[in-house]
Amino acid sequence: MLNSRLSRTRRTGLLVLALLVAWLVAPTAAYAAPASPADRPLTAPNPDPFNGRIPGDVSDGNGTLPPANNPQGSGPIVETAMPGVNKVQTRFGELDDTDRLFLVKVRQAGLWERPTGLMAQQQAGSERVKEIGRIMADDHKQLDEEDRFIAQQLNVALPDQPSADQQAWMREFGPMRGHDFDVTAVKWLRFAHGGVFSAIASVRANTRNEMMRLFAERANTMVNKHMSLLESTGLVQYDNLPHAAIGAPAVALAATTTPQNKDSNFFRLPIVALVVVTGLLAIVSIRRVVGGR
Repeated sequence: MLNSRLSRTRRTGLLVLALLVAWLVAPTAAYAAPASPADRPLTAPNPDPFNGRIPGDVSDGNGTLPPANNPQGSGPIVETAMPGVNKVQTRFGELDDTDRLFLVKVRQAGLWERPTGLMAQQQAGSERVKEIGRIMADDHKQLDEEDRFIAQQLNVALPDQPSADQQAWMREFGPMRGHDFDVTAVKWLRFAHGGVFSAIASVRANTRNEMMRLFAERANTMVNKHMSLLESTGLVQYDNLPHAAIGAPAVALAATTTPQNKDSNFFRLPIVALVVVTGLLAIVSIRRVVGGR
């Protein structure tokens, strides 16, 4: 009788422990498991759709936008712009590094978002993503024309290549087709638009240059429109976007732990504690059976 009760108690304790461990591990395994081919089409086999070229590069005149054609003696591309630094007077008002950097960023946005919009016409799986790609490609063509005109007027040099991050994004979704392309392209497009939206607001609020102020308003309208279009796909991963920041760089906040990870830890730690407590209770029960209590 004693051995029978002891055996049943041990089996019960081990069963509860196994169920809790399975509960603990199963969500992680399900999250990490790839979707079935029926849910997500396979990516294209071509590893480099750019054929060795730099994604978005227009310096040779063969890109989706015209080369910058910078005026002689124009200021260099600003990598670390500071408000109020390198000020010059123009007939439209004072110009500083922040204004110059804004023109550079608008140019770089067009250099990767226009070709991305054109790629969507051939590679997207959703008709909605194709439509949004067409709209964005047309919008950036117009915005780039304005950006190059203003840069000429204010003697600011513009790049002919996207940033390193933008090139990396294009290389990531460039070989993809169907749903893979939709999800990845929308992710990076929405991420980038959120960052430039904050920059536009800063320029609009603080620039001393009338031409830059008007251009910031124009860009603000377009970027806000594009964010709404991207969100209409239902593919935006809001948990992976940087937190809104006032007085602190959004990039720094983006490097912090994502809400996904925080939620995972929040639920995982109590479950681990529950497993430990269950194991202890099982041991106590076994000891009571052995002791005849």
